[in-house]
Amino acid sequence: MFQIGEKIIYGENGVCTVEKIAPLDMSGAPKEKLYYYLTPLVGSGTYFAPVDTSAFMRSIISREEAEALIDAMPGIPRPSATTRVSITLTLSIAISSNCIPTKLWSP
Repeated sequence: MFQIGEKIIYGENGVCTVEKIAPLDMSGAPKEKLYYYLTPLVGSGTYFAPVDTSAFMRSIISREEAEALIDAMPGIPRPSATTRVSITLTLSIAISSNCIPTKLWSP
C-alpha cells in the first residue's frame, strides 16, 4: 500500500502524489472501500483509484537513484540536464516493472 505524500506512477496518467487514502466522499459509494486520491504533477484534477486495483501503479525512484543507475551502465554517456527528467521517469517505470535485472541496481 502506498503512503500519503508518496509519488507514484499511475497508469498512463504519469507521476501523481498520493494526497489521501479514504473511502470516496460521494453518495452511493461504498464506505468500506478505500481509494487513493491522486493529484497529477502535470495537469490538474484528482484521480480516484481503488487501493486494491489492478491498474498500473508503481513507486518512482529518486533522481539520485536514477543517476546512480545511469552511472552503473558502462558505455552510455551521461545525459544533459534537459533529458534527465525523461530518463528518470523511464527508469522508474522500467525498474518498478521489473524490466531491469535487480543485480544491475544497488542503491
